[in-house]
Amino acid sequence: MGIKNYFLNKSNSYRFYKEQYEKYILPNKNNKNQVSNDLKKEIQQLRDEMELQKKYMDSTNDLFNVLFLDYKHESIGILKNIHLLCTELLEFVNNICKANDLNWWLDYGTLLGGIRHNYFIPWDDDTDIGMMREDYLKFDKIIHEEVKKHKIDDIIKLQYKQRKFKGEIIGSFLLIFLRDYLPNGDYPILAGIDVFPYDYIKTKPDITSEEYQRHYFLTKKELFQNIYDEMDEDKRLKIVYDKLDLTFDRQKYILPGVEGACGPYNLYDLMLLEDDKLFPLKETKFGDKVFPVPHDYDHHLKTIYGDYMSVPKTVHAHSRVNKLRYNINNDEIFERSLKRLKEVNETY
Repeated sequence: MGIKNYFLNKSNSYRFYKEQYEKYILPNKNNKNQVSNDLKKEIQQLRDEMELQKKYMDSTNDLFNVLFLDYKHESIGILKNIHLLCTELLEFVNNICKANDLNWWLDYGTLLGGIRHNYFIPWDDDTDIGMMREDYLKFDKIIHEEVKKHKIDDIIKLQYKQRKFKGEIIGSFLLIFLRDYLPNGDYPILAGIDVFPYDYIKTKPDITSEEYQRHYFLTKKELFQNIYDEMDEDKRLKIVYDKLDLTFDRQKYILPGVEGACGPYNLYDLMLLEDDKLFPLKETKFGDKVFPVPHDYDHHLKTIYGDYMSVPKTVHAHSRVNKLRYNINNDEIFERSLKRLKEVNETY
């Protein structure tokens, strides 16, 4: 057969075009009109099939919207345990911030869940919060002290989102994890909070321009480079602030921190927020708790998600539930962790 033909025959695209050639071209080599008509017919059949598949997807999405927006759902099993523990972890953060006069708010999917479902997005299994940089830096220091003071450093782990840079693992925004030992020796994450910093910017940038997107990305890259080089945190932050014209002083516009969830090469597009849309913070019911949210949470959520009141056709979900599903004694471990965290929260 020869090496060339061997590899060609292994290629799906080659086989497809070969089939089209043998089906349409060869039998009608002297009748181009017939070839054209046959191809047009098959293309139309493919378009009809795509339209039918789209209708199926739309129908399924409409059903999901009815089920998740018009019916009350309650999580069970592991997901319920995760929701309870995440909620108590949020209460721990809330207590620390109240005691130290720090502002924070529900953000991203957790804010979306709080507003659209009055609790978690039904399939969500972690939490997101936001803080202005000055409060974020204070909180980052205080929570380490609080965890040690309450002797829960065996289950509460404070670390920083892991990113790859030059083949190495480096950290960025703060992560609060609750972990506990399973009978099989594993030490899984049972609950978690992503803490995203935000910064005031002195002049309004054109965040849609290619030039600014590149400038933001290069500043982000430099931050990671400086983390990799173990530069002092204050110096690292000063470089970012100088390059992006940021400040601790209150301004009209707010930019997501370069180490956070927005910007080039992240899950969310770069966005620009307005101070009077974010502050003063409001509160919303979240399960049986009450937590702070942006003042104009509708504007905030539309900026991130667009039509946030509809369930999307493609759903982004984490895998924490699946990682825990087949472990034994899950209920016992969650109950133990929940009890310890509740006891700490009762001291505030």
